[in-house]
Amino acid sequence: MPALRLLRLASFIKILRDSGVLPSLNVNRFDHRLRLQKYVFLSKKFRISGFNSYLFSEYMYGPYSPGLADDYYEMERNRMDPYTEFDKEFYEELNRSAEFKKFVNLVRNKDSKWLEVAATMLDLSEAVKRDVSRGIIQEENAIAVLKDMVKNRKPFASKRFIEEIYSELKHAGIVAI
Repeated sequence: MPALRLLRLASFIKILRDSGVLPSLNVNRFDHRLRLQKYVFLSKKFRISGFNSYLFSEYMYGPYSPGLADDYYEMERNRMDPYTEFDKEFYEELNRSAEFKKFVNLVRNKDSKWLEVAATMLDLSEAVKRDVSRGIIQEENAIAVLKDMVKNRKPFASKRFIEEIYSELKHAGIVAI
């Protein structure tokens, strides 16, 4: 019997497929791994339970969790099918959750670049918020500082793209500043 953490991850993968967010998962494809990393990171911002044990740190393509990577590779090694082996109670909990529905509405039809920039922005917004509370950054400059930080880390993203993502994250109520 797989560990509860793996079963919950499988439930999440299954409901992402059932919601039309992630049609399939092939851990041998970089884009699939990146998307799953960002989906789990973003779901935590919606306070969706079940993923508190995944710790994320800044990485080349935005926040990354080695523990999450270990788990999806473990699922692959054990030939665990997330569409048939999953935690049914957790799946139903996600299915009933208003926060999960908000999460799905935000990420559905978003490409990898959007997910990378959005996750990076949310990660950096926590640091900017801390710097505002310490008096290092003036509150009225915080949003501009955040957008500049994102642009510096993600030079492929246009200022307009960054603005649009900030607006979507703010509307969703998950950006820290």
